[in-house]
Amino acid sequence: QTDSSRSQPNACARYFTKTTPEHAIHQQELEQGLLVPLQPTLAPAVVTSKSTQTASWKNVLKLCQPDLHLIILAFIFLFFAAVAQVFIPRFTGHILDSIAKSSSQHVDLSQLPEFKSNMQNLFFVSIFAGIFAGIRGSIFSIVGGRFNARMRIMIMDSIMCQDMGFFDTTKTGDITSRLSSDTTLVGDQVTLNINVFLRSIVQALGVLLFMFFISWQLCLLAFL
Repeated sequence: QTDSSRSQPNACARYFTKTTPEHAIHQQELEQGLLVPLQPTLAPAVVTSKSTQTASWKNVLKLCQPDLHLIILAFIFLFFAAVAQVFIPRFTGHILDSIAKSSSQHVDLSQLPEFKSNMQNLFFVSIFAGIFAGIRGSIFSIVGGRFNARMRIMIMDSIMCQDMGFFDTTKTGDITSRLSSDTTLVGDQVTLNINVFLRSIVQALGVLLFMFFISWQLCLLAFL
């Protein structure tokens, strides 16, 4: 028992001091600037330079490269969901026109074929928009989770590379906060910004195309 108890600390020391291929890769990324080394105080840095902000965003986007195929797949479903959502107001307008036509001509709505067709189109478009939006949100959630896991692994590798003086001057709560809440905040911002930015662009382009298709004169007048 004495020999086994003595060998346990040595095994732990060998585990935390050994260099694995993954650790070497993370250390190389740390040296290249993909991950900012932890400072002894772990205080939030005040960014005053636009070039620093641009470099930080570039480093964050580099961390998303392993999930590029998922981001492209999410963008495809995002495109279809945004297009379907653009068609919803158009079919709603046609339905209102049919209702106004039936009231003015004193005709039952069931006798208007365009009313039935527009109701069916609105029904299917709404279903497709919900399905595509749900798949898009699920894929972005997966990307965010993988991004958070990758960030935590890199930060943990950075912590293990620190000397003993780092742990004497840094509180345990600060390290835990960096590993939990800070990485979650960064991951949520990345997935949310990409999702909202791409969706807004597709919807804006779709609305503009509809405006030009309906009446380009009124569309130009809206920008005056």
